Amino acid sequence: MDYIVKFQLEIRFERIMSFHTIIREIADNFVNFYEKLSIANQGRFDEIFIFDLKDENTKLDFYYDKAIIISEGKESDFKDENFSHNKLFYDMLDYLIKFKLFKKIKNQLINIEGITTLPGDNVTNTSKLSEFFLTNKNNQVMKDFNDFNITLEKGSDKDKSISITFGPYEHKDLVKRTNYEKNKISKYIKTEDVGLMYYLKHFCICDNYDFHSQKQNLNELLVYKKNLLKLIN
Repeated sequence: MDYIVKFQLEIRFERIMSFHTIIREIADNFVNFYEKLSIANQGRFDEIFIFDLKDENTKLDFYYDKAIIISEGKESDFKDENFSHNKLFYDMLDYLIKFKLFKKIKNQLINIEGITTLPGDNVTNTSKLSEFFLTNKNNQVMKDFNDFNITLEKGSDKDKSISITFGPYEHKDLVKRTNYEKNKISKYIKTEDVGLMYYLKHFCICDNYDFHSQKQNLNELLVYKKNLLKLIN
């Protein structure tokens, strides 16, 4: 089983100093599509509007200089333009960009945290992965270590960078990062499961924000996850 515990897409743009008035119109126009609205920094120019979506563990955060979608699910969910939270996010962005005070898109960031389950228990899983990815010389640094992470980075210029970090997974790693019992992840990842946890990051300078560009960047990022999983399966 492979499951994305956290998917985060950020579209960053030039600051909108009158954002606190614009975002209220957006909230009114899309009121039927979200379950709850929270406002941070209320009354200030840098208000943050947090939209919790109905029947999903998804929220949309709108700042005066960026829009963020945070969700969880299967890989296919984030490649589907018509998947409910994808469509709503881009519809709201379209509405925002139509305002005259909107200047331009600056860059895009994708962060993914995921889990691939493997057979075994915590001890055997860590031992198996360490033997596969590490060398015996690591024991000369720290004997009997019970966890590790490896990070690979690509991109030497400021316009684009990609990284992948991975290591053994056990349930306590998930509890640290999510409200496990309330999230739908509990339907897919059980408390006794072990495996591989991975973190993917894709950053690029861009001036567009459409779903096609997101999917293109996402697919590029997921190639490295696919290469990783080929090694251990």
